[in-house]
Amino acid sequence: MGSNNMNLLANWVLELANRMQTSGYWDTLIEVSGATRLLNNEAYQIFTTAIPGIAEAVPSLFFMTDTARTYTAATTDEAFLNSLKENAETSHGEAFWRPIKEAANVLGVDTAVTATGAWIILWLVVAMIIWLAMRDILIAATISLIVPLIGVQFGGINGTYLAIAIAVLAMGWGYNLWLRKT
Repeated sequence: MGSNNMNLLANWVLELANRMQTSGYWDTLIEVSGATRLLNNEAYQIFTTAIPGIAEAVPSLFFMTDTARTYTAATTDEAFLNSLKENAETSHGEAFWRPIKEAANVLGVDTAVTATGAWIILWLVVAMIIWLAMRDILIAATISLIVPLIGVQFGGINGTYLAIAIAVLAMGWGYNLWLRKT
C-alpha cells in the first residue's frame, strides 16, 4: 500500500474511533499529543484485534503509554434491585405475593425466584390444557405464551427468560416447518 492509502486508513480509523468514543459506549479512545490525534492503549487493543497488522502498517497511529487500562467490574445497584422487587410485589398484589413469600421462606430461596417458578408452572399448566385440546405442543406453547408475557409485565418473570422461551419456540417452529418439507 502506498503512503496515501495508509493516510486514508489512518484517517478512517481515527474517524471511526471518534464516532465510537462519542457514542457513549466506549471510554476515551483518542489522545491528543500536540496537534496530533492518536489512538490510546484501549483503542490499540480494539483496532489491532479487528484489523490485524494495522500497528505495523501505520505505527504512527498509536499513542502508547506504559500503563494498560484495566477492567473494573460494575457494581450492582441494590436500591434499583430492591425497587424492582417492590414493584413486583405491588403489581402482583398481596393475595398473590403472600403465598410466594411463604414458599420462598420454606424453600430458602429469594421471592423473585419463587415468583418466576410460579409463573412458569402456571404457563406449563395452561400449555398442557391447550395441548390436551389441540394435540400440538408447538401451538399450545405459542398460544400459552401470553402467561409469561403477563408475568414479565407484572415483574414476576425476568424478560431474559421470556426471550429464551421465544427463541426456543422459534427454533421449534423452524424445525417443524423443515420436517414438513422433507
